[in-house]
Amino acid sequence: MHLKELTLAELKILLVIIRQTNGWIDKKTGERKKRDRITHRQFQDKTGLSRRTIIPAIQTLIEKGLITVTNFSDKPLATHELRKGQRSLFYALKAAQKQSATCAKKATKHLQKGMHNKTNSSKLKKTKEKRVKSIGEIIRKSRWGE
Repeated sequence: MHLKELTLAELKILLVIIRQTNGWIDKKTGERKKRDRITHRQFQDKTGLSRRTIIPAIQTLIEKGLITVTNFSDKPLATHELRKGQRSLFYALKAAQKQSATCAKKATKHLQKGMHNKTNSSKLKKTKEKRVKSIGEIIRKSRWGE
């Protein structure tokens, strides 16, 4: 967990990148953006940070393995010297590790099991009695009144 280790500037930059990538869904494909072209001016406007603060914050996020910066042809630009003078810089979140994804799935399952109210309890009882084979059947039956 990097949250405790991030400075305010790094966190702001990371949140802008998250918003500009995962925060957008392509209407044609239905998928979230993998990367986005973000200018330093956009970082300044969205975070209120100065250019002198933004540049080292981006570098630290790269070194911590949280983001990647590439050019138009997807070539990694890991240092400020490589990024300097480039026309377009594309920012992306670094792919999550498999261990993190597994932990997220376990946490989601735990939350779903723990959610009980009157409606959920009665549905669970009916499900056990009928021995329904899949959650998909339960949802279809509850939505369409079958």
